[in-house]
Amino acid sequence: MGVCQTIDPPVRPKIGWASTNGSGVLIVTVEKGSESLYYVDGRAYIRHGPVSRPATPAEIRAALVPAADTEGAKNHPELSTLADVLADVRRWSDTDADMRSLKPWVDEWSVDAETYASKLRDLSVTDWAIERHVYERLEALAEKLDEVAQSQRYLGGGDSFDDECNSAGFAAAELMRELVDPVEISQETQREVLEVVAKLTRKLTQMWERAGKEIFDGRVEKAQQETYGIGQQIAKWTYFRLSLLPASTLLDLRRIGLGLLQLVSMRVYMDGGASLQRIVDDAQVLVNELKASVEEFPRFDR
Repeated sequence: MGVCQTIDPPVRPKIGWASTNGSGVLIVTVEKGSESLYYVDGRAYIRHGPVSRPATPAEIRAALVPAADTEGAKNHPELSTLADVLADVRRWSDTDADMRSLKPWVDEWSVDAETYASKLRDLSVTDWAIERHVYERLEALAEKLDEVAQSQRYLGGGDSFDDECNSAGFAAAELMRELVDPVEISQETQREVLEVVAKLTRKLTQMWERAGKEIFDGRVEKAQQETYGIGQQIAKWTYFRLSLLPASTLLDLRRIGLGLLQLVSMRVYMDGGASLQRIVDDAQVLVNELKASVEEFPRFDR
């Protein structure tokens, strides 16, 4: 029971007894959970084979919400993979420059940049890329991401790192505009995306209301970690051409999503709870803005 109290959301196993060969046996039954992620001491864990281990940032994003697919992705899976990579690169490029230069986020991005560079090189040798004459541009973006991943954080070298991030983001935006934007995203997929955003908004509302009621029990730190992944995904979706929403709404959602993920970089100090309360206040402002945007979403008949 002590272990269960460290898990968020709470886990409530069933306890029973049996007897075999004259000995008592304690039976602990843990049903499969309904949540995408479970946290222990503020860290998300996933099941991998017979063991549970801490989830990587990419696994947290994947577990929270599905990716938005473009029409024709079944016939052109390369385009779907490319769209996903480009949106992530653009989202990172627009992330607050001060935050992305700090540990552990700069280390996280270095790993992600290497992964994306590898994916782009795999795409560059496909028939799809060769037929569309984009293989050289995919390789060029991969090179830019390699520069980001290998950039050394010397004192005074921040401008160089920022320039490399911005250069990669600009190249990703150009490729997305030419290759991804012309491909229509089905209204069904767009509706699914908006429904998930609405669901995540309700989840964030409840999460930060709980955190605000008792700021000293670790809920604020847990909310920061989970909000980070949600903010990443909301911001990422705004780089796709979602025609059901006005451009101004997409820009608002992008700003809010980037603001939500930045909450994780706000530090907690020994100041009698003032820094914790400041995090809660900033989070609730962003969540209220997100709720206002969601209320403007089109209504769909069921």
